[in-house]
This record gives sequence, structure tokens and C-alpha cells, in this order.
Amino acid sequence: MLLLAVISASLSQLSLPADAQSLVINQSLSVDASGSWNRRAINTDAVVQLIVDGKIAQVGATVPKAGDRLRPEDEKSPLWEPMTAESNDPAMFMKPNGRYLLTTIRSERERVMVLEGAGHALAYMNGEPRVGDPYVTGYVRVPVLMREGENTLMLLAGRGRVTAKLRAPTGDVELNTADVTMPDITADGVYMMSVPVLNNTNATMQVRVGATALTPAEVAQWIDGVRPTKWASFSLPPLSITKVPVEFRAAYQDGAKVAVRVFVDRATEESGLAFATIELPCVKPESTHKRTFVSGIDGSVQYYAVVPAVKDALSEVPAEAPGFVLSLHGASVEAIDQARAYSAKSDFVIVCPTNRRPFGFDWEDWGRVDAIEVMNVAKRWYGTNPRRQYVTGHSMGGHGTWQLATLYPDLFAAAAPSAGWLSFDTYSQSGGMSPRLASRMRAGLHPSSLTQTRMENLRETAVYMLHGGDDDNVPTREPYLAALQMSRLGIAYDMHIEPGVGHWWDKDGPGAACVDWDPIFAMFRENELPARGSGAAFARRGLRMAAPIDARSMPKGSFKRVFDRHFVMVYGTAGDDVADAWALAKARFDAETWWYRGNGYAMVMADTQATAAQLAGRNVVVYGMAADAFFEAFAGGNPRVSADVVRDAREAGRGGSASGASGAGGAKFMLFGASVGSADARGDELPHIGVITGDSPAAMRALDRVPIFSSGVMLPERFRFAADAWTRGEAAILERSDVK
Repeated sequence: MLLLAVISASLSQLSLPADAQSLVINQSLSVDASGSWNRRAINTDAVVQLIVDGKIAQVGATVPKAGDRLRPEDEKSPLWEPMTAESNDPAMFMKPNGRYLLTTIRSERERVMVLEGAGHALAYMNGEPRVGDPYVTGYVRVPVLMREGENTLMLLAGRGRVTAKLRAPTGDVELNTADVTMPDITADGVYMMSVPVLNNTNATMQVRVGATALTPAEVAQWIDGVRPTKWASFSLPPLSITKVPVEFRAAYQDGAKVAVRVFVDRATEESGLAFATIELPCVKPESTHKRTFVSGIDGSVQYYAVVPAVKDALSEVPAEAPGFVLSLHGASVEAIDQARAYSAKSDFVIVCPTNRRPFGFDWEDWGRVDAIEVMNVAKRWYGTNPRRQYVTGHSMGGHGTWQLATLYPDLFAAAAPSAGWLSFDTYSQSGGMSPRLASRMRAGLHPSSLTQTRMENLRETAVYMLHGGDDDNVPTREPYLAALQMSRLGIAYDMHIEPGVGHWWDKDGPGAACVDWDPIFAMFRENELPARGSGAAFARRGLRMAAPIDARSMPKGSFKRVFDRHFVMVYGTAGDDVADAWALAKARFDAETWWYRGNGYAMVMADTQATAAQLAGRNVVVYGMAADAFFEAFAGGNPRVSADVVRDAREAGRGGSASGASGAGGAKFMLFGASVGSADARGDELPHIGVITGDSPAAMRALDRVPIFSSGVMLPERFRFAADAWTRGEAAILERSDVK
């Protein structure tokens, strides 16, 4: 019999009996998120500051009551107010509007539960941050540890409804088939897919994962002996989510679906920890379809959608190599749906990357790298004409078009943003933000985000802007602003404002007119890149790029660069118990945030697990205080990295102890290595070490909410701030390498 948890006498406290299989979160105390959030590294938030100071949401911290003030000493501080879900299946908080929701849960025993929720930006479970589901995807499942006795769950609500429940795990390991990245099957061959694996235990698990395609008979019933012939090994941190890459072989079956069974075993035995069957459609290779590839950023499996060039039925002469059109989707749009908005062309292959997710990184940071990575992969596969390369996109993808065209002008003969916005600050002003606030936003952005500062790079690029005259999502102020800047620079462009239509619109004819616009493709046909030798340099304002572009390249001067080279997240175990617990929790939170925002795979391990072979050629992010043996392993795997680099990283990590630190204090991000972008004599970029740590428990917790994976945010290579930064904001910054 299914047992549900019950509500206790306290309005915001729930009870979890020892044998309960689920708990609906339908009662909470709520409070306004008092502070200021913008697209910058340091923001202010009174609730976060109280968490940093250990006053709420921590084990043993005082639990507020309805009517208490957030800060008792401040009569103007917001009140904690009771909030009840307005439905029960699922329980749904209807209008939390960016508030924090706090619920206490009394568990009769220690146990692992799986938190399922949607609409929340993140969760704190007993003070440890866990990934949320702000985009309401519905696929977020997070293993959490319920202590015997009182537990605190705090959710940060987004702008819409919030749902949350806890359920018992199905086993020590689960496969989350709600978030599978998979290809379409277009021919017999080897394919790659990826699926999240949950470790529902409070210990590291060593597992192997494999997959095999099934025959119809094998699908209908379980048949002994149906096992993968190829396995990959993974280390799963405690209570973690790891989206693992899986290789399998499949045969094309016209009009059918291929069933692929994924298995998880313990690393050393055939234990059958978990399995799931996933169906993949078979699609004719000449039709619009999805393809997968392994990313050079993190070894994850990503997909792109493609509209292949069709044969010209009127010509008996084989067509020349087709042109290449890179089409970038808008926010919330899947790449395959972007591709389906186009009709097939005889002279173009249309390729749609993902930006890593439908929201992803706004085609900046790793979203921009994804676009270039896909471009390189697809050009090789389809053998396109290197002089006929073009970029276009809609809405957020229009912004991506401006980004790519101005940063990599030697890659594209023409650019065509549709309903596109220039940069975060101009878009915010177009939406009504005051010039003063827009200026503050601009100050927190990485220079690569400021598209309008690079418009002169378009002197040799054909530009066509398309926009709906009644667009209430991206106002026409954006293309007119771009037109004004190009006119001042003497740059030619074409612009069409379609009267009487909004953000997404269509007309008669094949494809969706707001992207599949005949004048855009006519412009593409009229423009080619000039002939150049391989590796020819191309200099423009603010950049000097060389063709071909290295897809791994990230903005210079940014700590974020440590996450662009098959990185490993390493949590230290050489501090005290408080510091080491924080290091694991922070590494796990960053890894699952990378999964959610970037569809990524992050290898997470303890410093004591790391070997020279595992670290060879990889960037490393160290959380807390790592043992000397770890740095020796890194040096052994990367002998070309200077001993000074390794020593400096080790010393920076000495802050990872709650009892104090040597050297510069506070909360800090530190990137160590040769000058970013430098290479050794062989031309290989040398690995870097990033250190994330603090000199006190408060300084460590102050690091948890710094938006590392938020697009456009400038996070310098060296960045230090005081633990009260969530109150004082940028006044608490102690050091930043981008300001002398």
C-alpha cells in the first residue's frame, strides 16, 4: 500500500514516516527575495546572506515562524508568510513570484529521497544547494539525503508556478529517460546517445554503462543474454546526477523505431543495477533529422538538426558542393523544430545547433562554442563549399547571429538576424529598463557580450535584418539601432520590417517566412567569402581570429575558460569536515547546473581518486583544499605545465579549511596556467587549474550562488570578495584581475 507523508501541526512542517513512499510539498513559509539581481558576478540578496551567515536553511539553524521578519533587527524587513499549494496533484504554488519557500520536514529515519520539482530556480536541502528547474522542463530529479529528525527544504521560486515532491528512489541507481539526447537512425552504423544516471546513495559508486539495440522479440520479452558488448566506466559522486555518453550500434529499419536498452552495472560485476529501453526513430537521410556528436568541451553527447540539400530534379549535371547555412534557434525552441521551419534547398545544407539547450547560453559562452563546434562537425560530414558559409537565426538566435558574425567575420559571407536583439543591455532597454540600470548591467558583462562595439567587423559581410513590425517580444528598436550604428560606420545592409506581424509569423509558401525568407537566401546566393589559404589571418577590432577556428576557444581573461577543455571537477578532502563537506556539495551543484543549463557531462571526483592518467591534458577545477598528492598527480599527467603554476594553485587552495587560510582571504575564484590562449611549442594549449574556495564557512557558502554558468557574466580569472558580498554587493570585491 502506498503511504503518503502527513502534515504536522505546524503549518510549514511536514512529516515523513519511515515507510512513506512519497511526500507532497504543499505547505511552506514564504518571504520576498530582498535584493538586486542582474547579469553580473556579484548581486545582493538578503536571504542568501542569511544562508551564508548560517542563520537559516542550515542544519541546526533557527527555523522562522509566520510573522517573523527576515531580519529581526530591521522593521522594514519583509515578513515570513504562510503559503499553501492551491492544488494537491501535483501540489502547485500558484503565484510565488520570485519568493523563497521554506518547508521543514521531520523524517523518522535517515534515508535518500528523490526531489522532483519544476518552476524553482534552485533548492537548498539542509543548506546545500541543488539544481532547480526554472524552465519547467519536468525532467529534473535530484537525490537528496533526509536526516533523521528535522530537515529544511528551501526553494527559490521563478516567475510562474512551483511544484515539488519527494519520492522514494527505485533503486541505488536510476536512469532518467525524461532527458535523453539521441540521434535519428539514418543508416546502419554506430551512434552516440546520452542519459542521466542518478546515484541514490550517499557514497561514491563505480559503475559501467552500456547499450544494445534490441530485436522485436527481445523488445517483447526479457531474454537472458541480451547484454552490451561495449561498456564505459564512470564514477558517480554521492547523491549525484551524471549524464553519461553511451555508444551503440543500430540497423536502419524504414518507417520503424529502433529500441535501445541501456544497462547500468557495478563496475566489477554483472549486477543489473538499472536498465531502460529507449526508442529512436528511423528517418530517411535526405529528410530533416537529428545527428549526435561528442563535444570537445566536456566529452558530452550533443545533437544538431539538419535539413540536407535536395537534388535538383531539373538538372542532369551533379550539383557543386552546397553552401552551408548555420541557423540559430530562439529561446525555448529545440534545434529540430528550428530545422523543421525550413523547406529543403538544392544549393544549401541548413544546420541547426542546440546552444546546448533550448535556453542554453543565449548563443554566448558555451552556446557560441557549440555553434562553432557543430559548424566544424557538419561541414566535414556534408562536404560543403568553404566559401559559401552563412549565419542566420531568430530572436535569441538573431542575437547569436550578431554574436557570431561580429566575432568570427572570416567565417561567414553573410549574416541575417530575424527578430534579433543586439546585446543584453540594449534588449533590456528596449523592454523598458532604465538607462541607469542598463548601464549597470553593461558593466557586469564580458566585453564579448557587447555586440554593438564590434559592428565595424561587418564591413566585408553582407547583412540582412528581418523583423515583424508589431513584434512585442523583441521591439523594432533593435534592428533600427543596428542600422543606425552601421550607417554611421558606412556599412551597407538590407532591412525589411514586415508590417502587421509579430514575433513569429508566416506567409503562404513552404517553410516559416520569418526564417525561410526568400530574400535572405537570395542574398546568400549572391555572396561568397574571398578565397584564402588555409590558416589565413583575419584581423578586426577587438579580435584577431585565425581560420580554422578552434571550437574550444572561450573568452580571454575569464575564469569560465577552465570549463572548456574536457574539464574535471575535483573536491578536496584535505580540509576539515566542514570545508570538505562544502567542497563536495559545491562541486556536485556546479556539475548538475552544468547538466541542466548545458546538457553537459562533468567528471566529478575526490582528490584522492585522481590519477595522472585521468588528469592528462585536462583542465581541472579544484573545490576546497586538495591533498598534495592530487597536485603531484596533475603535474605527473601534465609535465609541460610549469611547476610554478601547480605550486600557485596549491597555495591558493590552502584557503579550503574552515579554521583559517594562508595567503589572500575571502571567497575566491583563481585560474592558474600559462597566459590564457597560449600554447606550447607543439601548438597545443596547456591545461589550466581553477581553484574555488574560501577562508571560512561563510566565505565558502558565499561562492555557491555566483552565476558561473550564466551567459555573458564577466567572471575574471582572479576574483576575490568578502563573505558579506550578498549585502554589500560589488563594494565587497577585494580583487579582480580585469581591473588594475
